[in-house]
Amino acid sequence: MSDNQHFLPQHLDFFALLKQQEMQKAIRRDELAKLVTTAPVQEEIVKEIVWLGPVEREAVLRCHPGYEIERKLKSLWSMLSIFNRAHEDLIAQLNRFHVFSLTDDMYLPVGRLQLEEINMAVKKELVAFSAASSALVAFSRRLKDSIVIPELGEQIATTFDSQEHKFVTSLRNIVLHQELPDVGWQVKYEAERETNFVIQTEHLRDQKDLSKEARAFINRCPNGIHVRVFAESYAARVREFYSWYKSAIEIREPEPLVDYRRIVRECMANASRTMFHLILQQINGKKIDPFKHLNKYLLPNQLNKALTLPMRSKEQVDFIIDAADKHKACNDELRQMIYRLFEVPD
Repeated sequence: MSDNQHFLPQHLDFFALLKQQEMQKAIRRDELAKLVTTAPVQEEIVKEIVWLGPVEREAVLRCHPGYEIERKLKSLWSMLSIFNRAHEDLIAQLNRFHVFSLTDDMYLPVGRLQLEEINMAVKKELVAFSAASSALVAFSRRLKDSIVIPELGEQIATTFDSQEHKFVTSLRNIVLHQELPDVGWQVKYEAERETNFVIQTEHLRDQKDLSKEARAFINRCPNGIHVRVFAESYAARVREFYSWYKSAIEIREPEPLVDYRRIVRECMANASRTMFHLILQQINGKKIDPFKHLNKYLLPNQLNKALTLPMRSKEQVDFIIDAADKHKACNDELRQMIYRLFEVPD
């Protein structure tokens, strides 16, 4: 009998064992998924979850009641950042036009292409601004049932101009589903040169799907809607409202969200602790100067502060740990290993 014939049954037994282990792990993941459906999750279950791989952990935590709330919140705050960027980019293009209007090229054939490019850029940013505005409204509504804030309606009414607000959402629907409104540049020569882009309202009034409040806003602007004034006004209201809204959410975080975040923090801390433990095991005892690598882990102001403290003191190293330990992963064992790396006197 050949060596291969001797090896084959053992080989099959090995893969059969692996398959059995994978099946057992899958069964346990399904059990964990059921155990996290009620918050708060027991600590012994959390201690098991933190050792799952990223994909398995995601599959289990997707069943936690705080998972969807967190996703909705992350989407909302991401969209708020996108809105702020859209507003900044729109104002940047308006400022670009103002600077261009001060040049001779503005009125010469050589500048025609640049003028057309600025005109198109302003329209693009206006589309992005209106779309992000409407997305913010939709994303906020998705949270109303998950995080109940009794004063929400009153705060919306106090912060926003309802006619302006309805016009913004209507503008998004028009530019995405109907037509691109007429938007043109304008230069006024008074004490100082004043420039703007203006949304013409003649055709806007013909839109059948406009709400009563959106139409009222348009009627407030018989000479057209000045893009800069309109965008600055609405963006200021958005910033005010979502500053309040974020604080209100933090005060009223529902228990499922608090518990979900607790589990995620423990998972991140465990992963960080494991990584640094492996790194320190490899480098402790070697001739490595940790001070040469601090710029990888500390911000410039943190690094400057660390270097003002007594060198290789517990005070200095504890400060470095606190600054670098974003996930609060450092336990007593890890701290002692870091002390040895920095050669802190006993």
